[in-house]
Amino acid sequence: MAHDRRTGTEPWAWLAAVPEGELDRDWQRVASSMAVSVQTASPPTAQRIGDLVIYCGATTGILAGVTEVVGEAQQDPDEPTRWRLRILPHLLLDRSHAPSIAHAGIEPPRTATHLHTD
Repeated sequence: MAHDRRTGTEPWAWLAAVPEGELDRDWQRVASSMAVSVQTASPPTAQRIGDLVIYCGATTGILAGVTEVVGEAQQDPDEPTRWRLRILPHLLLDRSHAPSIAHAGIEPPRTATHLHTD
């Protein structure tokens, strides 16, 4: 992977923002499935199988859940400018009670951002 600077096999954690409309639309599907595919506008080249992705609302920063990447990124055959990433939900939060990343002084990222251990 050209953009991957990893030197080990440890999974990474990522923070990714999703438009609230998409969270509202897809919430039941994610909650009721073992694994789902999510769409992304750019190829998630840095995320590997086994990585964790923490999702939050794109404008509010409210935490939505934690998932694990379980499949390689695939280009959407119906929309070549979109990509699909297969994820397994591990923790889904009730967004009406969930905290916002703003409480930690973090803004929702424009693209998936690697979370460092510090």
